[in-house]
Amino acid sequence: MPIVQREKKVEKIAEVISDGKTAKGFTDKFGGGPTLYFYRKLLHARHHARDVMDFVNDRRNLELCYCVLGLWGMNTRGARLKEFDNFCDAVERARSCLIETESVEKRRIH
Repeated sequence: MPIVQREKKVEKIAEVISDGKTAKGFTDKFGGGPTLYFYRKLLHARHHARDVMDFVNDRRNLELCYCVLGLWGMNTRGARLKEFDNFCDAVERARSCLIETESVEKRRIH
C-alpha cells in the first residue's frame, strides 16, 4: 500500500533529523531527559556520517532512529512502529528515496 503524501513526509523527516536548530523547538515540544538525549545522539550520528547511506548502513543508527520514534510517541498514536527487523527492512527498501531526498536537500541548501 502506498504511503499517502510520501514525499512530503520524507521531506519533513529529513528536515527534522538533519537540522540541529530544531533542538530548541523539539525540547519545547517533547521536553528534555531521555527524549532529548537520544535525539541529540541521533543528530550527532547523522552529522558525522559521510552521507545518508553511511548513516543507515550502521545498525546502531537505525536503533537510534527507532528509539527516538518510540520516544516521540510513534507507537502510541494511529501510526505503529513495526518490529525492529521489519523497520530495518523498510529503511533498506527506502534507500533510493533516502538518497534522492538527501540530494534534493543538498541542492536546496547550496
